[in-house]
Amino acid sequence: MNRANLFIKFSSAITIAGAGILRLWLVIIALSTVGLAQAAQTEPAPALKPAPTSEVKAAPAETTAQAKPQAAIGPKPLLVSYHAALNSGDRQFYAEIIERWNRLNPDTPAFLLDPPKSEMTSPLRPLIAPALGEAAANQAIPNNLPDIVDNFGSNFAVYAWAGAILPLNDPARPLIDINSLQDFLPSVLLQGIYDADGLIYSLATTDNGVGLWGRRSQLNKIGMRIPTSTADAWNGEEFLTALDRLSKLSDIDYALDLRLSYPSYEWYSVVFIPWLQMSGGDIINRNSWKAEGVLNSKESQNAMTLLQSLRKRPKLLAPPDFKEQNFREAKNVGLAYSGHWDWPLNQQALGDDLVLMPLPRLGQKTATTSGSWGWSITRASRRPAVAAKLLQYLVSPDIALEYSNRFGAVPSRLSAIDRSSFYRKGGVLEILSQQLKEASSRHPLQPAYPGNLTVRTVFTKAIVNIIAGRSVALELDHAATIIDADSESHNNYIKLRLR
Repeated sequence: MNRANLFIKFSSAITIAGAGILRLWLVIIALSTVGLAQAAQTEPAPALKPAPTSEVKAAPAETTAQAKPQAAIGPKPLLVSYHAALNSGDRQFYAEIIERWNRLNPDTPAFLLDPPKSEMTSPLRPLIAPALGEAAANQAIPNNLPDIVDNFGSNFAVYAWAGAILPLNDPARPLIDINSLQDFLPSVLLQGIYDADGLIYSLATTDNGVGLWGRRSQLNKIGMRIPTSTADAWNGEEFLTALDRLSKLSDIDYALDLRLSYPSYEWYSVVFIPWLQMSGGDIINRNSWKAEGVLNSKESQNAMTLLQSLRKRPKLLAPPDFKEQNFREAKNVGLAYSGHWDWPLNQQALGDDLVLMPLPRLGQKTATTSGSWGWSITRASRRPAVAAKLLQYLVSPDIALEYSNRFGAVPSRLSAIDRSSFYRKGGVLEILSQQLKEASSRHPLQPAYPGNLTVRTVFTKAIVNIIAGRSVALELDHAATIIDADSESHNNYIKLRLR
């Protein structure tokens, strides 16, 4: 069972005042493991419970993802494509939200579609296939495409490039309340902006946060201060000093776990793109979309040389076969890169000894990447203005806070963060929301990044090879060459409009 599914179960009661609630979370975790295979307040935060029965109830069969739209009497529903599996808590949550919308807006109902099987079977694939050379430009477009789709992080870029989704804040025809954008996390806005025209095409309900977990007793033992804010983050020298001292402790096998155990495209981007940027490099030039001179620059090479040096030195960096649970279970690793999803289990195992710190500042600045599932309006929608109202409902402060309380992710709305027991000022996870406000980075918004996986595939392969000891310069040169060759083969991804 993955970490996101764990949050589905143990976040049904939200409070950080008192050990009783934490014990309740852990009971639910245990039950979910058998059944299932992402407070600073003056008074305790209320336990999360379903909205009043007059407002929300379990989604009836006709609105669940397993059902099919009925050719019933009444207005044709807006079609919403959502990625989560049919039996997931995420999908049940949005089934409830869609049902609530339908009761409040009976003249403009919505329907949650079955999830696509993969990125390559996205419901919008027919709209981008001609741009990718996969189909004739005059090929018939299905008439049952969704009005709203979700995409992870910057994956919307290929759809914006191909004209398959609509800008939300086009000054000539805004689909959303422009003033509402002031209430979004900077990281969410950055994630949703398409660089080619500077417009927003995607908005998320929540965001993900990654921090540095450690143990207070160990850090005190080795004489390291414990940073408490983004501005207070360890610099590169302090970070390396901490790793060196931790590696000398007898009960530590490795000083740092970067979760190399799962070299997924997204995770390696989450961790190592900020390393490049903190050092003054990047994965591509964000204006020209070229990798040459950026990914293989001296600055990027320095960042990856640092990574390789950590792996070469004994006991500094955990290897790819290191179990991610060891930080809290075997307790044989000093520091761990991870996100909000690990907080409850870490808290259970380590209690008050657990500390969450900002990511280290390895260069002149600190940086944390972000990424969550964002909503977009499709070109196929015949009622984009109505679809936009539903989209704004899905990313409203109340819905963002409700999702956060249930599953743990950072609310996308600043006003929701202010009401969050976890992420508001003084909250146990405030570091994560603070980083997203002050030091957010993002994945590259070049169509090749999600469109045919070129950028993230070759970047991940380069990282794997560098960790294995191969030449940093050669690996980055090779990756840059492949990325730029792909871009040239697609006419440098000049923005297309297929309508």
